[in-house]
Amino acid sequence: MDLEKLNETPSPPPRQLPPRSVRQARSPSPPPTEGSARMVVSEVLAAETVMSLPVPYYEHDGITIYHGDCREILSKLHFTAMLTDPPYNVSLGSQQHGTNRKKEYVSHYDSLGIGDYQHLIDAITKYAITVPSLITCGNSNQAYWPIPKWTMAWTKLNGITRTPLTRGQKMNHSCWEPILVYGKLEYPPRSDVFNVSISVQADVDGHPCPKPLKLWTKLVSCFADDAIILDPFMGSGTTLRAAKDLRRKAIGIEIEEKYCEIAANRLSQEVLDFT
Repeated sequence: MDLEKLNETPSPPPRQLPPRSVRQARSPSPPPTEGSARMVVSEVLAAETVMSLPVPYYEHDGITIYHGDCREILSKLHFTAMLTDPPYNVSLGSQQHGTNRKKEYVSHYDSLGIGDYQHLIDAITKYAITVPSLITCGNSNQAYWPIPKWTMAWTKLNGITRTPLTRGQKMNHSCWEPILVYGKLEYPPRSDVFNVSISVQADVDGHPCPKPLKLWTKLVSCFADDAIILDPFMGSGTTLRAAKDLRRKAIGIEIEEKYCEIAANRLSQEVLDFT
């Protein structure tokens, strides 16, 4: 190598610094305060929650339906009350239930072992006990649920008892059902007994166990006016129909798409304003 030529090679010009005002603009931002950091985290989590929710099957005027398994959706929702009629685990529609009808819930959890059924109830319980909740669990299933704050009763004025006490006699329905109460109701009913007859509901289109709209309207009325009422086992949409009639917000989750469609059709009838 020719050292003389190497020494003749000009050195690169010195790096020009940007003006002071530009350097100041490029300086790192001060670390966020604890409050601002929490705000950023909450905004990110909220965005992730919205992104992870399924597309609503139905959404209009404060009423929303999600088609899916409630156990996969519950943690992503914001609600302030719960009203639901969970499956009774009685194999409804199967041969064990003593009927020739086809099984109404082809993918539903209404024929589970004791352990699996308890896991299903536990998945709902951890949310139900955090907000004012009303649960119609069925007489034989009360032991699966935590001890409630109180137990109300739905008495069926036209019900005919079918219990283990009848020794297999062909009867129709239990004469009463418990309503488990968790949390504090905004408008407690004057009586803890609801006398409502069983009735045929043409708009439920064959749902095997719809609850009376009259009863559900009374139960929805127990919650705050601004409550967001969740029904994780929506079925044919009685909770949502009652909420809409009372101009409340509600969310329903249903695993069977055909019942989502039935509920959406029930909600298509608008509430008349006579004020």
